[in-house]
Amino acid sequence: MDYFTLFQIPKQFQINLVVLEKNFYLLQKKYHPDVYKKKNPSDSNNCNFFSAKINKAYNILKDKFSRAKYLLKIYKNENKIVNKNYIVTNSFLNKQFKLYEIIETFKIKKENIKNINNFIKAIENKINYYFLKIAQEFQLKKIIEAQKTLHYLFFKKKYYLKFKN
Repeated sequence: MDYFTLFQIPKQFQINLVVLEKNFYLLQKKYHPDVYKKKNPSDSNNCNFFSAKINKAYNILKDKFSRAKYLLKIYKNENKIVNKNYIVTNSFLNKQFKLYEIIETFKIKKENIKNINNFIKAIENKINYYFLKIAQEFQLKKIIEAQKTLHYLFFKKKYYLKFKN
């Protein structure tokens, strides 16, 4: 059973997080070890396993990045995509180098916090743009394109966290 089916939500990138959370708590009410063991004392091992699986599934689906990766894994298992690794292009590396230069400028000039916050907000906006692009690609069943965009976003997000720190 996939995680979307577990939480009774459509197998798509755009999900209703309120429904996800509601269904998570309903499942945990039923299968949480403290509750389940009282009703089924002889079956305690299964409830621990299932409760952990519910937690893992919830954490994956509530995060956009891990949800996209999980959805791609489902498509791969259904033989709808091939496993591809994408090479980081020179263009991408040049953009990362420029971002590093901007950060170094902030350090040298002792930029004020407003400029730094604006820079971080710009990066967050870019990341949100890529998540919107991924959502659209999944909706249009352009799975290979979604895979490429997610791969690109993975590197963007990695560098973003470094910059933010």
